Amino acid sequence: MRCAVKFWGVLSVCLLLWRLAYGVSGADFAKFFEVDLEQDELPSMSELDARLAADSDYNRKYDSPFDLDGEFDIEFRNKIAAYGGQEKRIAPQMEELLYDVLQQFPQKYYQYIGPQLFKVPQMSERILNMPGIKETKNQFPTRIADELRDMEDLEFLSPSLYFLLMPEAWPGYEEEIEHPREVNYTPKIKYDPEFYKKIRQIVPPENYMPNMTVAVKDERDGLRTVFPKKDMVLTAADVQAIAETITPLEEWLEKDENLYAMYRTMTLLSLYERDDELGQYANSEVRNMVNPCARLVQQARIAGKENELFAIVAKKGFTLNEWAYTCDKTVKAYRLSQINYALVQVLRLYQRGAYDELYAQFSAGFRNSQLAMMQAIIKAYQAPVRDVLAVKKNRHELDEMFKHRGYTIFGHPLFFD
Repeated sequence: MRCAVKFWGVLSVCLLLWRLAYGVSGADFAKFFEVDLEQDELPSMSELDARLAADSDYNRKYDSPFDLDGEFDIEFRNKIAAYGGQEKRIAPQMEELLYDVLQQFPQKYYQYIGPQLFKVPQMSERILNMPGIKETKNQFPTRIADELRDMEDLEFLSPSLYFLLMPEAWPGYEEEIEHPREVNYTPKIKYDPEFYKKIRQIVPPENYMPNMTVAVKDERDGLRTVFPKKDMVLTAADVQAIAETITPLEEWLEKDENLYAMYRTMTLLSLYERDDELGQYANSEVRNMVNPCARLVQQARIAGKENELFAIVAKKGFTLNEWAYTCDKTVKAYRLSQINYALVQVLRLYQRGAYDELYAQFSAGFRNSQLAMMQAIIKAYQAPVRDVLAVKKNRHELDEMFKHRGYTIFGHPLFFD
């Protein structure tokens, strides 16, 4: 009986590990890009400091050579001496990720990457012996852009700059691609009167006739939402209020003491979030990009700066949680209003499973990183139509504000594409 229990216990653990490594889907990462300011439990600053102190790749067992006088840790000495006599290799921290990334490159580009890899101290032998990489050792690229071909002493260029030799890196490069000839055809569209009836209800044609002066106005759109929640719908007045808080908050963040406190907190929090078995693939900076406002509030609370933030947003009638939810919804709707066709196509193909076979070829770590990033992009552009329409009414002001900030918000990039 005891053997049976032990067997099923081991089997359960193996099945769990198999799921973490191979059975993870993009939906499993959705929770890491959602913020619930009322329910989420935040670590304290002392917990983050303790986590940092515990994060060490190697424990020397001493702080200075003077500590080696007298008795030393004999057990530690025996273990490290035994390890030194073994012929085993510890895989570098990012070896698997780098290996998978290089496999995605066409081999014709290895000549620009390989020579530099051989110059990196302690580079993994597994990487250096990859087919296509090992042949590039001490080799100068053969595909050189026309703009640089006749440059004097070009062969002495540093391997770290070989990427500049790529013809594709120069604006004048045009690859000859044979495109299929377009054939004109008449699409077969069945007339549906009910469809056009609904269109006329949403967009009455008479409102767009010549000399039409009657403006259709949504009275609610000019009012602020009372007690805004995570699942509310934005109004134009909400967006206007948020736009008036971002610049004062950015100015608060630019003060040295605030900048130091917030960036220190972000660094410690990123280390803390890496401890999650699956959440380690949902990069903390990406989480900040998806929900920049709510994450700012969380980090301010950890750093003890929440009262200073509240003093700014309260001028527009927000509590911190209300401001964070409204601000993130505004940012997501603004992103969606600016989304390009190429990104829409990629997201649609991903959601239909077009890339599933490609992801299956990756190692577990690289696959999970890709799935987490795709889920982050989906969450970052998730906004209802009503929110987008409210943002469009304030688009000019938002455009000017984000353009002045280099299309960043609170130190994070605004867009993913």
